[in-house]
Amino acid sequence: MLVLCILLANNTLHYIRSKNRLIEFNQKEITLVTEEIAYEVENSKNSASCMEDRIAQELRTASIAIQQSLPADYHDISNDQLKQLAKKLMISHITLLAPVGDDIIGVKSSYPKEINMSTKEWGYWYTSFQELLSQQPITTKKGLTLPHFWSGPIEIAFSNPNHIDKWGYYYDGSTNYIIDPYFRDRHVLDFEKRFGPTNVMNRFTENLEGVLELTVFNPKNFGKRNQNVYLNGNKYIKIKDQPIWYGTYTYRNTERDKKSIRKALKTGKLQSYTAEINHKKVLKTLVPIKEKNSPAYVIGVVYDYGLIEKELQQELIKHLLLSLPYPIVLVNEIQQFLSLHRFDPTWFEMEITESTLLMNAEETIKALHLLKKYGISISIDDFGTGYSSLSYLKKLPIDCLKIDRSFIQDIQEDYSNSEIAQAIISLSQSLKLQVIAEGVEEEYQKAFLMENGCDHMQGYLFSKPLAAKDFEAAFLNS
Repeated sequence: MLVLCILLANNTLHYIRSKNRLIEFNQKEITLVTEEIAYEVENSKNSASCMEDRIAQELRTASIAIQQSLPADYHDISNDQLKQLAKKLMISHITLLAPVGDDIIGVKSSYPKEINMSTKEWGYWYTSFQELLSQQPITTKKGLTLPHFWSGPIEIAFSNPNHIDKWGYYYDGSTNYIIDPYFRDRHVLDFEKRFGPTNVMNRFTENLEGVLELTVFNPKNFGKRNQNVYLNGNKYIKIKDQPIWYGTYTYRNTERDKKSIRKALKTGKLQSYTAEINHKKVLKTLVPIKEKNSPAYVIGVVYDYGLIEKELQQELIKHLLLSLPYPIVLVNEIQQFLSLHRFDPTWFEMEITESTLLMNAEETIKALHLLKKYGISISIDDFGTGYSSLSYLKKLPIDCLKIDRSFIQDIQEDYSNSEIAQAIISLSQSLKLQVIAEGVEEEYQKAFLMENGCDHMQGYLFSKPLAAKDFEAAFLNS
């Protein structure tokens, strides 16, 4: 009893150490992932700034072309003219802004929602329009200023929050209106899709096993009441004020994440926790990112905790096998159990994987011989995935080899990629062993196996796993 308690304590400590080691390794991996994402975010900001300036210059060029194509008085211009001109210049829309009373409004536009649109409540945008009209220097530091021209930052469209626009505003005193050409949606967002951090984030979620979701949080506004802007009868949130800057947030745990984000920024250290979200146990890690001359943000990584648990289970089993005279103990327990319940040993089969054979090999072989002598059949499961040699196969008192499903799945309709499965069948036949193919899902796989002398199979082609009652109903009572 004392020995058993010591062994249990030893295995418990080993499990805890292994768990901590795996989580530590996971966090190091996550740190590398977030470092690359942070680099891409910063790189994207710099690239986006350059790209915005380039778009602004294109809009200025378009503005001059528009000025040369239109009369100097907006009363002499039709909205249809602006539609045709926008199409010709390959820009999304054109709006003409002019002072009316104490406001500056959209007097003409190729986009109907901008006709009679007020700009009085647009803050620094309205101030910039006033400065343009009075031909004074533009005072705002936002956007790009060129001679007779100003372009504001990419933003949610003031006239329709379902769109994202990049505008340019041109006025040189020769017309009674500001020329406002702009690009919308696809023209603006194509650059972000091609060069922004989203591509890198998608690459990680698609190719890095276990990473379920990546999110770039705006810590200033995440988990808080939305900072809605109300303009021209529309409600929207400015891009910089949105709680999620990049990525997705489908594994929602807002209150817990909000607290973890605050703590991560306060301490400068990553925060992690496990929880069941969307019916899945996950490890969520939140990593603070602080860059010079940029607002701080937090990258969230959602990891499938099931992978860690699976690895822990394998590690624990391996440790148990290495730390106990386990095979002999197991044989005694099996014999006692079958005797107690008066079960016939020939009803039972012991499955053992190739990897198990390599641990405590001599003890395992002895135990298998005892089980075989007792009347229990022995089979090697997932054969072909481990490293057992032919010399081991000769020593083992086995009755059956089970071909791993991966080799069956490789078989194509023309029987290509079938060499390994065929070799295992031939090996079984030469050693006078039964052979069972696992994971048979297609008729052509079944046909190949039968042609090569493998008559025992299992897989979805025949049935999915069934409860005992369902099995009886399907196969025993018919």
